[in-house]
Amino acid sequence: MPKRILIALAMAATALAACNSNNLPTSPTPSPTTSPTLAPGVSTAPVFVTVNGSPVPGAPVSLSTPDAAGRPGMPIATQTTGPNGGTTFTGLTAAKNYCFSAMTAVSGSTQTFSLCTIYWTLVQLGT
Repeated sequence: MPKRILIALAMAATALAACNSNNLPTSPTPSPTTSPTLAPGVSTAPVFVTVNGSPVPGAPVSLSTPDAAGRPGMPIATQTTGPNGGTTFTGLTAAKNYCFSAMTAVSGSTQTFSLCTIYWTLVQLGT
């Protein structure tokens, strides 16, 4: 190839690169992460038990604090869910870590669901 054509191609490539240098994709701006906030002064924990999205009435729900391994410890109280699959524990200490456990027997299958958390303004157990 003649030298003039090579020089012309090199100049065109440089010009094209210069034109596109401001159109480089930018990396996405990270969005702030949010975490649940503690509700100071809240002393009740509504608990709802579901299986496949349907409420489970009559399910025993136990309240405990976590053991050394972070699993539910010995029950402090046990209540039974009502027709809407819910029950409410009262007299709790705000921001304290509590565990909620429910046992269901639906369609001949027994399942246990547990959650230990300090964010217990609404507890949902099940599937």
